[in-house]
Amino acid sequence: MADSGSDLAQAVAQMFPGHGVEMKNSIGEKRRNLTITHEKGDEVVRVRLEAKAAEKGERTADAIFVCRAKDAQHFVVVIVELKGSDFPHALSQLEQTSERYCGRGRKKEHGKGLGSNHLKRVIGLVSCPRGQKDQAKIKEMRKRGIDALHWKDYRIDLSVLLKKAK
Repeated sequence: MADSGSDLAQAVAQMFPGHGVEMKNSIGEKRRNLTITHEKGDEVVRVRLEAKAAEKGERTADAIFVCRAKDAQHFVVVIVELKGSDFPHALSQLEQTSERYCGRGRKKEHGKGLGSNHLKRVIGLVSCPRGQKDQAKIKEMRKRGIDALHWKDYRIDLSVLLKKAK
C-alpha cells in the first residue's frame, strides 16, 4: 500500500497492484543495503518486487525506485539488485525486470499509468561490492534503453542518478 500524501506514490501504487509500494529510499536484503539519498522535496518511491516474483518462480530485481526531483515533470525509474559478487547474474535480473515492467520506457504489465509521457530514463543499479564489471553486457543493455551502473557503495545520491538520466 502506498503512503498517502504523494501523488507519485499513489500513481506508482496503481501501476504495481499487489506489490509493496512505499515512500522509502532504501532496500535491504541479506546484510546488503542500498540507500538513495536525496534533497528535501525530492520524491523516492520504492516498489518491492522479489518476494511476489519468487512465489511465481520468476527472476526479478529486488526493487524498483521511482524518483523525481523537486519541481521536475519527469521521473527516473531505478531498478535495483543487491548482490555480493555475481555481477553478470545481477545484470540478467535487471534485464528481465526491465522487460517485464519498463519495456522501451513504457509500462508494460500493468496498463496505463505514469507511462512514457513522464518517464525520463530507466537505470539499472547493481550494488555489488565484490563483483567484476561486464562492460560488453553493460553496453548491450544501453542499446536496449537501460543504463546499467555497477555501484560498490551502499549509498547513492539521487543527483548522481539524475545526471545519468540526462
